[in-house]
Amino acid sequence: MANNPLEPDDLEETPMTTPEPQIPARRTWLWIGLAFLAGLAIMAGAAYLLTSVTTHKAEEVEYPLKVVQIAQDELDPAVWGQNFPRQYDSFKKTGV
Repeated sequence: MANNPLEPDDLEETPMTTPEPQIPARRTWLWIGLAFLAGLAIMAGAAYLLTSVTTHKAEEVEYPLKVVQIAQDELDPAVWGQNFPRQYDSFKKTGV
């Protein structure tokens, strides 16, 4: 029976150990940090885009586009101000 490899006397006892958990390397933490910052930047961009669209939609409702026909040779700023009120207000502030 000495040739039988499964004899209990011949088996070496190997201790059963569990591998210790490895601490992530610095490079791993760097990538995690960069991914987090990239996510923050994307979320900030999306929030900015959302507020910009909301603001423009509110302006559209508040100031509907009114197109007044203007002659080719019209030079009076008040007539042009009917189509471009913000620019006309700025023009009036210049005092020209």
